[in-house]
Amino acid sequence: MGVFNDPKRLAKLLGSVKVPGSKRPLRPVTVARYLQEGCKELGSKEEVMKRVDLATSMWSGFERIISIDEDIENVICWGKSNPETSEIGFSVSHVLALFTHTEQQEIVNIMWDYSKSLTHDELRRIRTYYLSHSEQSVSNAVAYILKLDRPHKTIVSIFISGLKESIFKNIKKTSLEKNISINDLAKEIFSKYFDATAVTGINVKQNVIRISFSENGKKEFIKFGKDNKINKNDIVNYIFKIEGFDI
Repeated sequence: MGVFNDPKRLAKLLGSVKVPGSKRPLRPVTVARYLQEGCKELGSKEEVMKRVDLATSMWSGFERIISIDEDIENVICWGKSNPETSEIGFSVSHVLALFTHTEQQEIVNIMWDYSKSLTHDELRRIRTYYLSHSEQSVSNAVAYILKLDRPHKTIVSIFISGLKESIFKNIKKTSLEKNISINDLAKEIFSKYFDATAVTGINVKQNVIRISFSENGKKEFIKFGKDNKINKNDIVNYIFKIEGFDI
């Protein structure tokens, strides 16, 4: 069933593109996929734009972010970038989409490590510098523009997931009760489901979580989702729900 023939999905789509503020049922990249699916369903983007009343400039933005790496798509938020969660704002994500997936992950990792929230102008300047200094890595370009003391750091693979608000609150509450950091608590929970070397690091910021994997760890994570017949973006919340945090 297509988006426009499914009342529930259509309601979520309209509730995500036709309302102000950040509290929307769908994240930006998910909206982009819905719109892409709608084009196939209705036969043209013009018809989809008409149905959802989207301006050309906004449509172009969604067309760009469809190329964001799916492992970090949950770091893209509505409105402005959020320094507390290291989320990247909608307009900034249009520039991020111009980088390769590997480069996108490097940029996002730096933002998480330094709790930075890049502006549209900063990311534009990073890209300009990076393209004109082909001998340097994108990490060096970010460090140069933002004047960061960036140590060399190798991360095999990351995945960023949204956390349900109720789950985040209960994780935070439990971490305080056990006198353990919220990151260590989350890693402790994940160790019940994956090999000890699978997850190399976890960082929780409000309702977003970043997981760093070993090479085989990412494969194990994806296999867990397939074995349990759940979407990759739902795995994290699924595990915390099993552990009783979704109350």
